[in-house]
Amino acid sequence: MRYESKRKDPDGRMNARIDPERPFAEAFPEELAERVRLVTASLPPARFPASTNDVGPLRCRGERVVIPKRIYHPPPVDAEPGQSDVEAAILACIYTRHHDGFVRQAHLRRIVDCKHPWTVPFVVQLVGEYVLEILQDIDAGLAQADATHLRDFAMENEPFLRLTHDRVVSYWHCYFRRACPNVRNHVGSRILTRIRTIAASEHERG
Repeated sequence: MRYESKRKDPDGRMNARIDPERPFAEAFPEELAERVRLVTASLPPARFPASTNDVGPLRCRGERVVIPKRIYHPPPVDAEPGQSDVEAAILACIYTRHHDGFVRQAHLRRIVDCKHPWTVPFVVQLVGEYVLEILQDIDAGLAQADATHLRDFAMENEPFLRLTHDRVVSYWHCYFRRACPNVRNHVGSRILTRIRTIAASEHERG
């Protein structure tokens, strides 16, 4: 079930409200629904309900996806026996929404190559957050990222890229302005520029 708030974001979109009992029910394309169900069923019990707000307007290959801002499940101790590569990537995506930055970073490193198109929204969302070490990991990982998936994401998610840019500028102003006086040189800005450059070059190749 999806909940809708009465508040609109700057793009005029009605903010999605997430069912805290099933926070990832719509965070992935429909074709992954059964695998997502299997992965989420194996998660350790959450200490607190997931946030009911989503990260922003997102689409993945034409489908709307709704990703929660934060979750509070303890990290899994061991990989689930028999877990496929796809299921492992789903799990990593889920834990990039964890409230602990170290957990987010550890799981980001498993999907920063953007091997699957549905991992890209989870990676790009982290660009608009404030942990410098995570931004540095993304910056380094873009060299190995799937350019086609980045291009497709950028082409259908311009509102989200604008929102992420606004978040980058806001966090730069609060935390990084002294160390990096020019926001264009901040790692978050560089990442967004590289994503747009990749998208443009891949589009020209056609």
